[in-house]
Order: sequence, then structure tokens, then C-alpha cells
Amino acid sequence: MESIKAENPQAYDWLAQIPAHHWSRSHFHLDNKCDILLNNMCEAFNRSIVFARQQGILVMLEMIREYLMRRIQSKREECELWRYLKIIPNANKLLNKFRIWSGGCYSAYAGYNQYEINTVSGHKFSVDLNTRTCGCRRWDLTGIPCHHAICAMNRNGVDPVDYVDVAYSVKTYRACYSGIVYPMNGEAQWTKTGHVVTPPFVQKQPGRPKLKRKHDGNDLQEREEVHGVGATLARNSQMTVRCSVCNQAGHNRRTCKKGGNFVVTQGALTKARTEAAKQRGQESVKDIGQGEGSGATAKESQARDVEDQMVADKVVKDTL
Repeated sequence: MESIKAENPQAYDWLAQIPAHHWSRSHFHLDNKCDILLNNMCEAFNRSIVFARQQGILVMLEMIREYLMRRIQSKREECELWRYLKIIPNANKLLNKFRIWSGGCYSAYAGYNQYEINTVSGHKFSVDLNTRTCGCRRWDLTGIPCHHAICAMNRNGVDPVDYVDVAYSVKTYRACYSGIVYPMNGEAQWTKTGHVVTPPFVQKQPGRPKLKRKHDGNDLQEREEVHGVGATLARNSQMTVRCSVCNQAGHNRRTCKKGGNFVVTQGALTKARTEAAKQRGQESVKDIGQGEGSGATAKESQARDVEDQMVADKVVKDTL
């Protein structure tokens, strides 16, 4: 924590407000046999049901039920391919990686199945095969022997697979998926009870239904740190809204307080056109406002557009 405080005091203050067992592996409970710090499993499940979430409540629940029914059965079929394995393939793959890493360690036997492991980087770790613990705490957290423990097991002549926690055994995996989600008949085969359940009154909200998650205060804080305080992102281009007058983020020139009001109202534009028409000696102001609809040629329409732009620029200059 002191190194974090020296590197980034704001990060230190933010982490100090959260209990350490929520974000630090050094404070994780050892009973769960899991060192995962992120919520990737929740994100994976959310991705699996994202289509069902767009449906009505009954249709959504039915789609999730069918998904779980098929998934549990597919996992049971997958277990049948592991009949000659003691631990699941993912745990076996991680254990093989630690076997390779153990080549960079050498052990010193202290007695009673306790070893002192030295690494090529100069670090030392204490391994106890009786309590299945290691000084690096990887074995304690995950239940899978780390490369320090495997180095001690190689010295003792035992198989590291026998020291893997029971949570990773094929037997436990099969027990987790031994249940069944029973199939159901369609709505046409349901028993008629005579009691009609009316749906609740739901007032439709304006706009399109929101599918993305709600952003919390941390997202807003990160956005302000990157784009400036008060900055917002455009919906389509994902660009920062920045004023062309004061060059500040968070507003445009229409609402700029430093550069004045740049909104050219129709009344001001008509008044400017009237003054310009009087100066040219035209008889009717009405023809000016009609534009191309009065039978004007293409050249006259182009000239009128140039004239309107000049009038608008004059109004803007007078406003400043």
C-alpha cells in the first residue's frame, strides 16, 4: 500500500475505502479455492442470456430454463470423456505449466515433509506438504500445487495430482452436474385452473429500451480525467463536445457564456433582410422571404443563399 501511495495517492485513497478481502489476494479466504479477482464468469453468463433479456419476463425465464437444461446435459456428456482422468482438464493444464516452472527451483529438505525452496531469482519459499501450504500462497488459494510445491514433491517422489484439491476432481465435477432441469409441456397442455392472472399495468417509457448497463460514478470520474470536467461524449461519433469560441469542453458555441449568444433567430434574420431590401430599393419584402418558391432561377437561388449567409454573418457580428 505504501508503494501505491507513493505512486498514486488518489488510487491509495480509493483502495483504502474498500475492504482488502474484496480486491487483494493476500486477504482472500482459503476455503473457496479460487484466486479469480475479476467477475469474468458473471460477464460470460450475462453474454449467454443477453438475447433472452430483451424478451418479456415469461419468455425470458423460459429461454433461460431451456438454456440451462441443454448446458447441464452437455456438461454431463463432457464428463464421460474424462473417465481416465483424476482431475479436470483445465486443472491438469495449469498443473503441467507449473511442472515446467519447477525446473527453475531447487529444494532443501528440512524434515517432516517441509522444504525450503530457492528460485533462480533469489527468492525463498517455505513448503509444507502436510498442511498443503506454500509461502507464495498460490497453493493455499487455488488448491493446485504451485511450482515451488511441485519442486518439493519431485524431491519427495510423489505425484502432484494427488495433492490437488478435491474441488478439481472429475468426481466433484460430475456431482455438480448430476442434477437435471426437467422438461416441460407447452402452454397448450397446461392444466386449466379457471383463474385468470392479469398482467400488471406497465406504463411504456419514452425512448428506445436500454440494453447497456448503467454507468456508475467511477465511469464519470474516468471520463472527466480523460476529457476534462463537464465533458460529454457525442452519441454517434464518440467525440468530446468542445466549444469553437472558447475552446472549452462540455458545451458548444450556442450555449457559450464567454462568446455571447450565437443563435440567429428567424426574427432577427428577417429584420436584417428587410433592412438590406430597403437599401437596395426593392419594392416588396415579401418576395425576399419566399425564396425559390416564387419561380426564381438557379442563379437567383444561389445568389439568395449567399445573401442569406452574409445577412446571418452580419447579425452574428452585431450580437457579439
